[in-house]
Amino acid sequence: MMRILLLSILILSGIMRLSFAAAGTAGAQFLKISPSAKPSALGETATLTAGAQSITYNPAGISTVNNIDLSLSQVTWIQGLNYSNVAAAKRNGKHVFGFAFNYLSSPSIDKFDNNGVNLGETYSAADMALTIGYGRKISSRTRIGSTVKYISSRLESQTASALATDAGIQHTVIKETLDLGMVVQNMGTSMKFISASDPLPLTVKIGGKYNIPIKPSNNNTGMTFSKSATTENSFSLFSDVNYTIDTGVFANLGAEFLIDYDKSAFALRGGYRTNVGSGISFGMGWTGGMYCIDYAFAPLGELGQTHRISLGVRFDNAAKNKKL
Repeated sequence: MMRILLLSILILSGIMRLSFAAAGTAGAQFLKISPSAKPSALGETATLTAGAQSITYNPAGISTVNNIDLSLSQVTWIQGLNYSNVAAAKRNGKHVFGFAFNYLSSPSIDKFDNNGVNLGETYSAADMALTIGYGRKISSRTRIGSTVKYISSRLESQTASALATDAGIQHTVIKETLDLGMVVQNMGTSMKFISASDPLPLTVKIGGKYNIPIKPSNNNTGMTFSKSATTENSFSLFSDVNYTIDTGVFANLGAEFLIDYDKSAFALRGGYRTNVGSGISFGMGWTGGMYCIDYAFAPLGELGQTHRISLGVRFDNAAKNKKL
């Protein structure tokens, strides 16, 4: 399967070279906002995201769903903007199908004339994306996925829409230790407001995850560890290299410390994004049985601060999946 991975790298490299020739301003910028708390806390290192939320990041990740997976995310964005995401995935034999709905809304905005005089009127803007995804495991180590999505933007009475697709792959190089992945996002038609037409923010991501198991032992404190702690406690490093049609190449880094106790797990996360003025992010997560909750805080320099919270439900009783 490594040959498949290498072939994918060559294909994505070709797409990247073609995209450089078309570099410029892209429309539908909300597609670049990370909605889910876990990858956002990890510096937006999202290529190896798993579960229903991966429909937005790398559709290959939905192939990890064992039965039914639901995810709800809410983002308090800068300038009073709110971003919501709902995602679900369902396994049917070897195939996993899913959908996601993203919606960005703005508060009322005052109208001004050409001289800067307030007209006493307001207008609003909103963006949405409806995505249908598919994923499957083509081997015990390799996962693939793709999506089709409808994108719509509204600015007062003007609207624009587009169709796009994503395609991704994830591959386990060393079981429970090293994973690699890649995804191409937003390949599709242009967004057109009145006479102005802008391409979608075509994005290419290549990323990796390195997991370091922590094997606790007795120490001077007299503490002992459960069997589950011995097998599940870990420290993981994440990295993504990204290219977007309008901002060029940048990197994301993340780290997670997972503490497992019996059927629950608690995670501390941190990350760094090289494409923004204040790139530090951090967060935490808790998983208990079929439920999980994640939080992320990510400042954007002088623009303000962002907060994300995600809730998840997994109807598969797969406690081992919590470390994903």
